[in-house]
Amino acid sequence: MTAFESQPSPPEGNEGSGTGRITVAMRGDVPRGTSESDGPVSPWLYIAGALVTLAALYAVNFSLEDSGFAFLTYVLAVGGYAVSFFLRVRGVSLRGLQVPLLTLLGFFFLLSLLFGRNTGSGDSPSHNLQIALTWVAILHAYTLTNNAAVLFACVPGMTLIALVSTSTTEVEAQNAFLVFFCAATFLLIHENYLRTQSNTLRKTDERRRPVLFGSQFALAAGCFVGAMVLAHATVVPLQFFGDRLFPQGTINAIKGVMKTSLPSALSNDERTNVELASGPISATEVPVLEVRCDEPLYWRGGTFDYYTGHSFKNSFPFVNLANQSSQDRVVDRYTRQYSDPSAAGSQAARVHYQLVPDSLDLLERDMKGSHAVKQHFKTLQTSTSQIYGASRIKDLYSPVLSIKSDNVGGLNAVVSLLTHAEYDVVSIVPTSSPERLQAAPADLIPSDIAHTYLQRATQAGPENPVLAQLAAEWTRGLTTNYDKVVAIRRNIAERCSYNLNTPAAPADRDRVEYFLTESKQGYCDSFGAAMTMMCRYAGIPARLVTGFIHGDETSPHTYIVKDKDRHIWTEVFFAQVGWVAFDATEGANDITASTDTARKGKASFFGWLTKQGIGLKAIELIVLSLLIYLVKTELIDRIKPRAKQPGIRSIARPPGNTAILVAYSAAVKMLARKDLIRSAYMTTVEFNAVVNALPTVSAVGTALAELTDLHDRYYYGMETAPPEDVQRAQNALGRLKEALRPYKAESKRTSRSLKRGTV
Repeated sequence: MTAFESQPSPPEGNEGSGTGRITVAMRGDVPRGTSESDGPVSPWLYIAGALVTLAALYAVNFSLEDSGFAFLTYVLAVGGYAVSFFLRVRGVSLRGLQVPLLTLLGFFFLLSLLFGRNTGSGDSPSHNLQIALTWVAILHAYTLTNNAAVLFACVPGMTLIALVSTSTTEVEAQNAFLVFFCAATFLLIHENYLRTQSNTLRKTDERRRPVLFGSQFALAAGCFVGAMVLAHATVVPLQFFGDRLFPQGTINAIKGVMKTSLPSALSNDERTNVELASGPISATEVPVLEVRCDEPLYWRGGTFDYYTGHSFKNSFPFVNLANQSSQDRVVDRYTRQYSDPSAAGSQAARVHYQLVPDSLDLLERDMKGSHAVKQHFKTLQTSTSQIYGASRIKDLYSPVLSIKSDNVGGLNAVVSLLTHAEYDVVSIVPTSSPERLQAAPADLIPSDIAHTYLQRATQAGPENPVLAQLAAEWTRGLTTNYDKVVAIRRNIAERCSYNLNTPAAPADRDRVEYFLTESKQGYCDSFGAAMTMMCRYAGIPARLVTGFIHGDETSPHTYIVKDKDRHIWTEVFFAQVGWVAFDATEGANDITASTDTARKGKASFFGWLTKQGIGLKAIELIVLSLLIYLVKTELIDRIKPRAKQPGIRSIARPPGNTAILVAYSAAVKMLARKDLIRSAYMTTVEFNAVVNALPTVSAVGTALAELTDLHDRYYYGMETAPPEDVQRAQNALGRLKEALRPYKAESKRTSRSLKRGTV
């Protein structure tokens, strides 16, 4: 038995669903893709709903400043609308998928709270509430089983925008609201159109259409105002409950518990080379180190000596200092290692390293005015192999039995130090007294230090004459190295601005020259590199250093160092003193805040699209498409409705039967082009009777009657059309086409009468 043979036989004269399309459904049944209570499935409705949600997500992500999280939410939201639309068109119920979707997105929400990057908003109730509602909006996108559910996307979207607007007045948030407003307006009007269209299909009173058209915009405006009132009314209670669901510090507390039992996601290993001026950077509030020390210092990680024009490199290899013997033993010329027998418990396994400087540093006895400083380090939400310490480390008490050293200040543990690992260091800190540094002789620079740390020419070319000229100008008339260094630092700070949002330097330019002469803005790497090279051009040994500034003093002599405290500075060598830290960013004008808005926009998903040259065009194309569709459905189709004759529904029919049905459908389209439109509720028999009752079109009556008879016989019957009947249908269609050639459209009165089914 074929598929069409298994269908129940409807009453005589009925064609199907009442929509004018050829289907196998009984009278009153709804074709696939529509719902009696909800109307047809429209892709435009889902596109508008997706824009509503994306606009709200953009407002939230703009304030969170996390481009990775933003991209994830955009992809999941668009995916939700696509999945919901596809499943609804295919007639697949979402009921069985709701629990797994809720579980999966709840898991994403938990991960975003626990392991997402902290932003400037910190662990605030408003911040966490916005993230929670973001996942609610995304989850909603996967449960759009009807048009009303798509329309409801306006409520969480407006709520998110209202929440964001309470904490920011930036123009980007206003732009997000403008996109939301346009998309929501289309969504409301189009959803009402689909609903009234569905109602009209089940009613015969076509005279209601002008009234419905007049009420569309009024209803849309009322719904939109209602959504705004509802969303803003929910902001205050949401903030109230948000303060109690997500009190200040709760999420960070959960993170602390989770990250003690899970591997840390943040690594703080120092680099083997420093790429300069590589583009905007962002830092987080994640605490990485706790340091107990009697004075705030810079915690050095690594040093870099060779300048390539684009980066600084450390040209000294790391040597393994491993020695797991419990006996006192010299590991190499500069290092002595042994277990600490006086330590108790777990500390007994700690190893004491005594590090003696090589020819690129001074011995402690040769450093006038230096002093020893003890520090206790504890890793927090991080894993690292880098050993930090103030200036040059003399003694290290480490829980790791294998250490690598480059003999110029860098120390790495072979096995990474996990969260809450602790170690102690004793550093020899040189004096920073201006009197002592001014008294340092400029002509007593050891040859090894001069050879390594006065490097100016690179493998790619000779010394830079622009930098040499600047150094000469800045230090002209000065006699001591200290005065020259201070003058260099002052000139850099006065000439250049500090900006974390600085774009990347051109690939073919010397980074320091470009920073000092053209861009005149950058962050610590550019400042540090500029000071290092300008000191070298002034004849003063200098090197680039990476690590952290001292951090926040949370209790006496205890400092919490965060990811945002990562820093780069310069160490300058003074004879009889040692390597002294100088920070060129001191005194520089910080313009980061004034450029934050532009950076946020560029870091967002829409900003990325704009950068590729397709963002504005894509948005304009979508808005124009929605506008054209709105004009067509709300104006053109209502003023001059056209008969819709979709293609034959895909079903297992004999080829001859399908050919006859296609011929009849083509005949109805021909008549519609002459303003003889078959109303949506008319059966084939009723339409044939009305057409034959019009005297001006009597010439086509015979052909249409023959086509109607053949259509009904092979649409509702179970027999297979023979070739001669297929030929009859084709001949009748040809006669109809010829008869309609000289015919002109009837008057509006006749056309309206035809649509009402009367003559």
